[in-house]
Amino acid sequence: MNSNGLKILVPIKQVPRTEEIALDESGRLIRHGVDLEINAFCRRAIAKSVELAREHGGTVTAVTMGPPAAQAALREAIAAGVDEGYLLSDPGLAGSDTLVTAQVLARFVAEFGPFSMIMLGRFSIDAGTGQVGPQLAELLGLPYAGAANSIEFEDEFVALHCELDSGTRELVVQLPAVIAVAERLCSPSKPSPESIASVGIDQVKVLDADRLGIDFPIGIDGSPTFVRGMTRVQQARSGLSWPGPLEEQIAKLSLFLEGRDLAGGNEPCSRSMDSSLSLSSIVVVCDHEQRAATEELIAFAKTLGAPGQSRVTLIGFDDGQGAFSGGDFSIELRGSKHEADVAAVLAEWISDNPPELIIAPATGFGREVAARLAAALRVGLIGDALELEIVDGGKVVAYKPVGSELTMAAISTRSAVQIVTMKPGRVTRAADASQFLSVPSDQVVTVPRRANIETISRNITEDVRELDEARLVIGVGLGVDPNDYPFLYEQAARIGASVACTRKVADRGWMPRSRQIGVTGRSIAPALYLAVGTRGSFNHLVGVNGAGTILGINNDPAAVLTAATDAVVVSDWKIALPRIVELVAGFVGLGVVSSS
Repeated sequence: MNSNGLKILVPIKQVPRTEEIALDESGRLIRHGVDLEINAFCRRAIAKSVELAREHGGTVTAVTMGPPAAQAALREAIAAGVDEGYLLSDPGLAGSDTLVTAQVLARFVAEFGPFSMIMLGRFSIDAGTGQVGPQLAELLGLPYAGAANSIEFEDEFVALHCELDSGTRELVVQLPAVIAVAERLCSPSKPSPESIASVGIDQVKVLDADRLGIDFPIGIDGSPTFVRGMTRVQQARSGLSWPGPLEEQIAKLSLFLEGRDLAGGNEPCSRSMDSSLSLSSIVVVCDHEQRAATEELIAFAKTLGAPGQSRVTLIGFDDGQGAFSGGDFSIELRGSKHEADVAAVLAEWISDNPPELIIAPATGFGREVAARLAAALRVGLIGDALELEIVDGGKVVAYKPVGSELTMAAISTRSAVQIVTMKPGRVTRAADASQFLSVPSDQVVTVPRRANIETISRNITEDVRELDEARLVIGVGLGVDPNDYPFLYEQAARIGASVACTRKVADRGWMPRSRQIGVTGRSIAPALYLAVGTRGSFNHLVGVNGAGTILGINNDPAAVLTAATDAVVVSDWKIALPRIVELVAGFVGLGVVSSS
């Protein structure tokens, strides 16, 4: 800790309320006339920072970028216990992407730091990629730890319990550091309207670009990524419902399901490629803990190049099953597996061997390595893409959801080197598994230990491949009481279905984060997805947009869920689920017709 005691910086973000998120034609978030609120994940960062500062004798500074109206977020943060708030407000900052945002925050830290800790939310609900944290850490040369749900001080270090895609890990991180907080770290900061009203506008300090001494391009023109446009998601779902006696609904559902392939394999939807357009040089960053996601990405990367004319280079560690293969060239990494160390080595290699595209899975490892690479190389990063296409000139267009509307933003980069992270489960895995058999690497590169971070233990509790490969999945929302989970799991077992959940279920700790489906979770493409106890928000169901058939159970015939599915049974889920399971069992040939 510095001589002035614990000093915490909390970058916060204002976002439109979930149902109102949208972009204008230039790709800027629409804020005028829209109710804004502090990002849900940032509220945890505020609350925990204030708690730690009070316990250890320190101060908390909140900072945000935005128009003058963003003062409201800082007044709320001060009402929640933050000591001082800074608004970085300048017309030139409008439309800044995550890299420019991180650069501006790094400039703020240089001017008003040093800080013992920079604590921010794991994700922003209007984007879900969590890029600013690791990019800021890279620019400041600091360690980064994501999804912390427990923080304890040990002199100049913090001990963290962090969420992984497939479990948890215990870390010890040397301060100063950038730490992203998980939803379950603590309760969110929610000061009363009266306490917020008592905070005067004069308590918020406003800084423009000149006051910060910004001497680099900012805003849309300075951002290496930009929004090309937006497209409506083609809603190919039937949206059927037959309110009435349950047995009559089941009979109609049976007729509807005839001819639909509920026993087929996973064939996710992917935007069609123009075979005349291809990339000559692609690098795939392999995740050593997510082999299935990586193999899927390797197969997809090969579709982006012309046979015999393009080069796909694989870079990654041996995951215990052999080094990754299937590309045209492979580099096996050996040594430190910390993301900061890996990114440093990759940045050096890529500077000497710049590809057109670097692609990584949108996993915890892939996201941080990609974000650090983008910051180190000052190039564009498009995170958590659902679809890709190549346009004239070798530019990648990545598609990702915008808020809760059925809208996808088409995003590209201006930089020569383009970086994209792809959601696992969104592209078809190659049928020929033999191409992934272990073969000797073409080159071995050592990753030296540089990061001030130590992994004490890892606990892998989930096989994330299960959801990626499941043909039948039951998705659970807040409408299902955790006390009823044993019954739900019993029904799922009758047809061999996997169980997934919405973000709010994972936030409450009712199911592992690895089971979460949607914008800030996983994307899967089962033959059948059955939504139980969910309201049917786009943020959730976009994660199963590639499913062959989507069914739902809801008591309300006018529920949003109906329009987002192929068919909805209007009933109490505990009554309807066993009947639907029985019906599905017959269609997939399991012969399971009754529950015990």
